[in-house]
Amino acid sequence: MVVATYNPLLAQAAQVQISWALPIKPPPDMKGIKINHNGAPIQDLPATATGWTGQAEIQEGENIFEVITYDTGGNESEPVSVIKNVDLPPPPVTDVVVNIK
Repeated sequence: MVVATYNPLLAQAAQVQISWALPIKPPPDMKGIKINHNGAPIQDLPATATGWTGQAEIQEGENIFEVITYDTGGNESEPVSVIKNVDLPPPPVTDVVVNIK
């Protein structure tokens, strides 16, 4: 199971945490794990990793995080995806001036 969490109060550089469970007996030629965000690679991890924490450019709307394993021959698994829909708060109103005559 792959779980992704993020801090929705940060609009651009959000702290993201992704965790997953590895098979009890992973293949002996498993080399690493790739993390993608919206199709772009953001991290490459060792085969023993069970999670990642880092920064990601969160966009309003759909954000897709993928976890992909790969072996020594470069073969990749099907991605496991988590989709997070983000509805960022509107910008605050500042510098309000009221003129009464």
